[in-house]
Amino acid sequence: MMDRPLLVALAPHTECEVLFSSKLEDEFHLVNAETLQELLRIADDKKPISMILVYTPLLVEDCAELRSSDALVGIPIVAIAKFGSEQLQDGSIHAGAIDYIDVGNLTSTVLEARIRSLYELKRNRDQLTEVARLDALTGIPNRNSFDETISLEWRRCCRDFNVLSVIMVDIDAFSSFNDHYGAGVGDNCLKRITSAIENNCLRAADIVARYDNDEFVALLPCTEFENALRVAENICRAVSSLNLIHEYSDCADVVTVSVGIATIDPTQDQGYKALIHEVKEVLHMAQHKGGNQAQGVEL
Repeated sequence: MMDRPLLVALAPHTECEVLFSSKLEDEFHLVNAETLQELLRIADDKKPISMILVYTPLLVEDCAELRSSDALVGIPIVAIAKFGSEQLQDGSIHAGAIDYIDVGNLTSTVLEARIRSLYELKRNRDQLTEVARLDALTGIPNRNSFDETISLEWRRCCRDFNVLSVIMVDIDAFSSFNDHYGAGVGDNCLKRITSAIENNCLRAADIVARYDNDEFVALLPCTEFENALRVAENICRAVSSLNLIHEYSDCADVVTVSVGIATIDPTQDQGYKALIHEVKEVLHMAQHKGGNQAQGVEL
């Protein structure tokens, strides 16, 4: 059985009877949070929040505070009130809510239908967004998706005082491989290497993405330099072990990769692009030293 989407209501406990019906409970995992801090603790759990219902006395202020939270970026917020004024309706939308529902004039059946409809719109949007974020050949996140993710992880690591490691992988002499064996064989090579990288980045928080034609990146939050270096070396060995014949490489007689690793303690006064610059530098160092190896730096 598939997990039900998580729907969180920021509301006094006594008001949740208005929002949570038995029919909705069959379709959603419904959770009540009485404070913003409690809601953020829910957001920190592994299961993502699908939608937030806000039914509080300070509706506009609470919608604005939720919308400004980095931890809640992209989560739809629905403002709910009872016999609210036009000013409250407009204020809620301007504060970041995607819709305003007045339960003063709605039956429970209509409220359920509105919530379902809003969730379906969100789900369809997510599906379209997910397709646009994936690399068509390998099925892993693309460059744009990686840029969005590392930006979020940078801010999260700043907030939580965690380290952040990035691994960048480049296939040695891939242009020669493609030229001599053909684009079809080259595409298969890229897919095989994608699997080798993913098989060595197994934590739920690890993200592997295609950065460029023959370049990949792995984002490893909360990973110390020594552990990131170990992952990088394992990737080198895993790719070599694929035994993909490459007669036109100066590194080996099989396909190999060069890998750069950089680890940093993110701070608010610098951005993630400095980390990307450093990991590219050490990747170039690995290539200049002959390839088929990992080089790293701890910043």
